[in-house]
Parts: sequence; structure tokens; C-alpha cells
Amino acid sequence: MTLGRPRGIRPCVGAFKHRWPSKCVAAVSIGVALTAAHEAHAEPQGEAAAVAPAPEPERRPVRTSNELRYSLAIDLPVTIAAAGWLLGSEAGKQDLVPSACAICEIGNNGSDHLNGFDAYFRQAFVRRDGAAADVTSNVLGYGVAPLSAITLLALAAQRDDGSLQNTPIDLLLTAEATLLSMDVNQVVKLLVPRERPYLHFADADSRQGPQSAESRVSFYSLHTSATFALAVSAGTIAELRGYSIAPLIFGSGLLLGATTGYMRMAADKHYMSDVLVGAGMGSLIGFVVPYTFHRPLPGNLRLSGSPLPGGGLLGASATF
Repeated sequence: MTLGRPRGIRPCVGAFKHRWPSKCVAAVSIGVALTAAHEAHAEPQGEAAAVAPAPEPERRPVRTSNELRYSLAIDLPVTIAAAGWLLGSEAGKQDLVPSACAICEIGNNGSDHLNGFDAYFRQAFVRRDGAAADVTSNVLGYGVAPLSAITLLALAAQRDDGSLQNTPIDLLLTAEATLLSMDVNQVVKLLVPRERPYLHFADADSRQGPQSAESRVSFYSLHTSATFALAVSAGTIAELRGYSIAPLIFGSGLLLGATTGYMRMAADKHYMSDVLVGAGMGSLIGFVVPYTFHRPLPGNLRLSGSPLPGGGLLGASATF
């Protein structure tokens, strides 16, 4: 459907003979405007109507995590020194561990002085296939737990920041706290030697023979301390950064730590008290070190952005 010729245009054909240009220009302008308006609102005919552009796919907001306090000139040497002390003390354990126990639970006449708490849980948890439980605790404590922490910290950074730029620092600060916790454990083992359960419950003939230093370092559990320190330090770093999966990092790490502690008791390498102290000390150091030395400064500015069709939204928040 088209609009008929606008009224007032035909008389203009000969209008210039009478010198009426202003009236003709106005008439032509009105006619053109009416025709354009009609065509703009007319329903399309013949050809298919233009298809509206498809909406852009929804994109996940891009966040910027909090900046932590750290100094490579300090944190890197501390981490290396902590690892050096741990390896050195392990290598020299046979000479460093005292030959006499500090926590002695066998009387001079051979009577059993083990407290009822540890005796109860030892009987409940110890397994006949202790070697399998021992191997499992090693795999969990020194394999699965570190690999899980590394993977989840990297995933958290990629998910929230869109890059792995912060991951090396996150791993360094986590390793620092974990190794410091293990060093404290080694010092306590050297100062407070305690017979392992398998030696305590061995027969008299086995007890009379030469014993390795490893049989006198029951207090407290290094495996448990290390896995809990790793879990809590990684979770604390993730929480300080503001990573969205920080609860997952905490939860999975603590589950691995608890399982590792159980396996140490099942292998007859530790008592329940050794495991509980290890879990407590590991958690304490795993939290205190990153929170005290690496938490964001007050007033730390955090930016976040949300891509929108044709533009974006930028937000900011501060920590006080």
C-alpha cells in the first residue's frame, strides 16, 4: 500500500510562472515527510520482514582478585630454608633423635602405662594390613593432597581472574606455611620422642633389639600436620584472594587431611593424640602464617567487571 500524491504538490507545477516558490517548497516538504513516515510504518509486503539480531550470549563476569602482601626477597628464601631444614633433619634423624623416650608408656617392669584414650582408639582403628594403610597415607599426604591444592588454586585463579597470573605466588605462600608447619613438627619430634604404637605393643624380644630412630618419633603426626597445614593455608590464601571456590579448597583439603590421619592410625604409626595434635598444629600454622603476613592491606581496592552487550559494567570494592 502506497500513499497517494500529497495534496498541494500539483499546483506547484506552474507555480513558478507566478513566482510563488516559498509556498511550493513548503508543500513539497510536507509531501515528502508524509510519504517517508508512511513507508517507515507500513507493514512489509512481498519480501520477508527483517529478522531481529540474535541476543549476545551471556558472559560470566570477570573479577579481579585481591592483591596479597608478599616479598619474593623474603618469602622465597624462607620457603627454601624451611625445605632445607626438613630434608636435612630427615636425613640426620638417626643421630638427632634421642635414644630414650620422653613420653614413656612402659614401666620398668614392662607394665603398660598407655592412657585409656589412645588405647581405645588404637584398638578401634588399627588394621592387620598396616603396610597397605601406610602406603595409602603416603600417597594421600604427599601426593594427592598437594596435587589437589595446586589444581584447585589454579582453577580458582583461572575462574575468577581469567588467568593464572597469581597462581605462582599462591603456591609459594601455601608452600611456605606448609613447610614451616612441618619444621615445627620435626623440632617437637626431636625434643619429645615417643614410641610408635607398633613398638609399644611389640613383644618383649622385639623391644630388646636395636630400634631405629623412626620408631621413637610418634609425637606428633607429620603426615597429618602437613596435610592440614596445606589444606588450611591453601584455603586461607583463596579466601584472602576472594576466590569463589575457597570453600571447596577448604573442604576437600580437610577431608584429605582427616583421611590421612586415620590411615596413620590404621597403619599403627600414631595414636589418636598424635593425630589430633598434628591436625591442630597444622591448622594453626596454616592459618596464622598467611593471615598474619600476607592478607591484603586495609583499603585494598578490588575491581570487578561484567561484560554487557555493547559495553560493560565496572565495579569496585575495598577491604577495611
